[in-house]
Amino acid sequence: MTKDEFWDLVDRNRNENADETARAVEVALTALPENEIRSFQEHLRDRMAESYDWRLWGATYLALGGCSDDGFDYFREWLIAQGRATFERALDDPDSLADIAPAISETEEMLSVALNAYRRKVGTEMPPARRSTAPREPRGTHWDEDDLPRLFPRLAARYG
Repeated sequence: MTKDEFWDLVDRNRNENADETARAVEVALTALPENEIRSFQEHLRDRMAESYDWRLWGATYLALGGCSDDGFDYFREWLIAQGRATFERALDDPDSLADIAPAISETEEMLSVALNAYRRKVGTEMPPARRSTAPREPRGTHWDEDDLPRLFPRLAARYG
């Protein structure tokens, strides 16, 4: 599975509710060969690593009124469920999250869709993935909470 095929699968199954998107993606994955399901999981992990960024975390913190490390993981899963265009726009300009209606959120469902689909299809747990792509620290410069409204004025105006 290529990165484009990964995003195509997510976008084709996208729904207004991220948990429903995750369920639809999981069902779609069960129709694929085992190696494609494993590849989807690797792309998902790559997108999680790609979005591990201080600017995005700051924007999320501002919009949600706080954001723990687990909460940031759940937000990034939700962001992936919003599809490629929203994901890439948010990475390029985290303040663009102010345009998302009705509001940004979190989900815990996306990270397990391939694991669940593999288990349903094969009857066993998915073998361990290739090396981890997870960075130890977010990219970029850590922010000070007081600076967030200045860094993300549109989000500050929307979520105050």
